[in-house]
Amino acid sequence: MSEIRAGQKVLEWITLFLALVFIGVGVSVVSGIFFPKPMFMEGTLRYVLGFILIGYGLVRITMIARRLKRKKPFAEKT
Repeated sequence: MSEIRAGQKVLEWITLFLALVFIGVGVSVVSGIFFPKPMFMEGTLRYVLGFILIGYGLVRITMIARRLKRKKPFAEKT
């Protein structure tokens, strides 16, 4: 049973890392690190894509944080 909890903990950390990656990619798109020339993304499209990626990463982080916060009191009781 502890192996399952350890696996879930690792999975939660991986999903948290991936959410941070989405935020990083979104910031990179908005700042122009990705797609620096307007060849693929022009003006507002770059900002829309960047802010969507940042928003998705923030939503995922809040979902993961709420799940971890909800599980913590139960883990202390047992």
